Amino acid sequence: MNNEQAIPFLKIHGCKNSFVVVKRSSLDSPPASVARRLCSHSEGLGTDGVMIVGERSEGAIREVEMFNPDGSAMGMCGNGIRCVTRFIHETEEDAPESLSFSVYGRRVECESRDKGRLVRVDMGRPSFEAEEIPFLGTEVTNVSLVVSGREFKGSLVSMGNPHLVIRLEDQEFETIELERWGALLEHHPLFPKRTNVHFVRTIDRSRCEVKVWERGAGVTMACGTGACAVAVTGIKEGILEGQIEVLLPGGALTIEWEGSGSNVSMTGPTQVICRGVLYL
Repeated sequence: MNNEQAIPFLKIHGCKNSFVVVKRSSLDSPPASVARRLCSHSEGLGTDGVMIVGERSEGAIREVEMFNPDGSAMGMCGNGIRCVTRFIHETEEDAPESLSFSVYGRRVECESRDKGRLVRVDMGRPSFEAEEIPFLGTEVTNVSLVVSGREFKGSLVSMGNPHLVIRLEDQEFETIELERWGALLEHHPLFPKRTNVHFVRTIDRSRCEVKVWERGAGVTMACGTGACAVAVTGIKEGILEGQIEVLLPGGALTIEWEGSGSNVSMTGPTQVICRGVLYL
C-alpha cells in the first residue's frame, strides 16, 4: 500500500447521524474529493458526512471543515460538531470539557459531559433574513412552494445553513414520500444554494417529531441544525414553547431558545462506532 494515502479516522454518530472524523494534517488530497471517497459505501465508510479537524491555534480554537457525501460544504452541522467534540476527547488525553471551534469563520462553543458522550452546543443566532438563508423570495413564514404540481407551505430559517420546515397533520406526516418531496424541495429554484427539508408533526407544545432530508446527503437519521430550525420556527410562530424535545428517527435532541436576539443551544449524545486507518 506504499502508493496509497493512509488516513487514521474515527467514525462517530450523534443520534445515528454518522460522520467520519479525521485530522487535517493526515490529508494529502483536496478535502472535498477525500470527503466523497470517505462517504462512499463502496470505496469508503458509508457515512453521512466528513468532519476535518485542524490543529489548535491561538486561543485553543480548532478549525473544522464539514463536507456532505457529494463533496459540497455543509456550512454548519450540529450533530457533526458534537462528534468532533467526542473525537477530541478520544484522541487527546488532556482535552478540556469546554472546547471552541471555528466552522467556516463562525465560532462555535461546546460543553461536554463524560468526555464528550453528551455535548451541549451553542448554535448561534438563527437568521430569518431571506438573503442570509439564502432565499429568492421575500417572506420566510408561511411560504408557498410548488413542486411537481403539489403545494407545500413552510417556514424558513438559517442556522448557518438553509432550512425549510413544513408542518403536517398526523396522517400526512405518516405517509409523506420523504425521498421524492425532499429531493424536489431541496432543488427548488428559489433556493440558490439548495436547502435542507424537514417534515414535522407537533405532539404538544414542547415536543415534535421530524423526518429529515439533508442537502447534499438525502434521508438521514438526524440533523442538529435542522432540530434547531424546527424548534425556533415553532417558538417564533407560537406553536412551541420552553425547552423543546425534537424526536428524530435516530434519537432525541433538546433545543433551547429564548427568542429574538438570543442564541440557540442544542444538547445531545455521541457514540463511537469504530476507529481505524482508511487507505485511499
